[in-house]
Amino acid sequence: MRRLALSLWVVGLGLAGWSIGTRLEVMNPTGQWEPTPTPEEQRRWSLAREQFGDRELVIVAVRLPPESRREAVAAVARLESWVAEQPEIVDVFGPRAVGRLDFELRLPLRPDEMQRLQQAVLSPDGGLARIFAALVPPEAPGSLAHKERFLSRVRGEAPALIHEDSELLLAGKPVLDIALNQLVSRDARLSVPLALAGMLVILVAILGVAGLAPVLAVLAAVVLLAGALGIAGVPISTATVVALPITAVVGLSYGLHTTMAVRRRGSARAGLRLVRAPITWAYATTVFALLGFALSSMPAMRSFAWATAFGMTVALITAFGVAPHLVPAGRTSGRAAAPGRAAFRLYAAAARRPRLTLSLWAAVAVLGTAGTLRITLEPNNYLGFFPPDHPAIVAHEELDRAFGGSVPLFILAVADTGVAYDQARVRERLVGMVDAGADIVDLGNALLPVDPDTRRREALIQELSAGWFEAA
Repeated sequence: MRRLALSLWVVGLGLAGWSIGTRLEVMNPTGQWEPTPTPEEQRRWSLAREQFGDRELVIVAVRLPPESRREAVAAVARLESWVAEQPEIVDVFGPRAVGRLDFELRLPLRPDEMQRLQQAVLSPDGGLARIFAALVPPEAPGSLAHKERFLSRVRGEAPALIHEDSELLLAGKPVLDIALNQLVSRDARLSVPLALAGMLVILVAILGVAGLAPVLAVLAAVVLLAGALGIAGVPISTATVVALPITAVVGLSYGLHTTMAVRRRGSARAGLRLVRAPITWAYATTVFALLGFALSSMPAMRSFAWATAFGMTVALITAFGVAPHLVPAGRTSGRAAAPGRAAFRLYAAAARRPRLTLSLWAAVAVLGTAGTLRITLEPNNYLGFFPPDHPAIVAHEELDRAFGGSVPLFILAVADTGVAYDQARVRERLVGMVDAGADIVDLGNALLPVDPDTRRREALIQELSAGWFEAA
């Protein structure tokens, strides 16, 4: 009966783990990694969303063949028209849009201004073209469904629309969101089972059948954590996903200590009496430290703190409530005691040579202090999550080389009354802001401030640009 119950327990946990791996989706809700805004920042953000919506940009780029460049650019224009027709797209700007502007504004715009606008979508060497596609706001904050539909359609149909010697590249935050979701989902289906299998092999080799107990306990803890997140409606995000491996690692430690104590004392009651105090105090101090992040101004950090603290609580419960019941009768083998003997020998060697030990630890302290002086803070850029040969990284690097930065810069200028561009003060501040930014960093060629004198002289520019600068 006990073997049957154990078999059913293993099958049930396995099915639950498989369900988690197949249903896992990494969500990155809007603003989760941003600090809590001040009322003034919130007001401006609300104005920006009111005017422009909650949109994201996909950059559809095409590497053009040098021997057929004219035909390839014409094919990019056809691709641009196709992208504009997709239901997930609000606005599109690319070589076709620039060509249309060139035709409509040929007389008013100076040649150098049109050339700057052309270089925003076509690299100076003519080897790379890009199309900016603004997506409709998601159905729910952080949802990947509409991004996935659009990118899947682009990858499936766009190659047939471009020149046969051209190559399609996709970049932008939506592309990275989908790629990150695929990487984490793959890890959940591959890395987690492999990690659990590796732990099981090691523990069974050391403890025999008793090695099953901590592994099954930690698997139960992970399944319970994932189930609780699902019931509470908390998505698996770039913050909460970290709670799963932490729960597995800490839960395995708790379960292993409990299992070995039970084997050493010969009964569950005596074994728990031996380890319950150190494990409980270790749990309490760790959870207390984790909950310090619950005071963070960033919602993602608060989610990480609560999810991880709950995961460790479940790990403690399964270590005390599940693992002892799965430990078969018997004593700890010599192989299981080997790490303890090695640790004692290390301690004895250090105790016999106190001066050498003190010197070694002093050297470690010096090196550690020197290392802390070299610590740098990585920019808030999750491109580091991806392997260097990932297609999304390759596309971004290619765009960076061709255009000097593939991530668009958004500037919101708020006017107090009327139409912004008709106010000289607002117009001068806009031009001054762009010029000041260009003095600090290369803004590329996408920002094209219209010369006020030219706009005043040319009625066509006044008519076409009147709506460009409207604000509440």
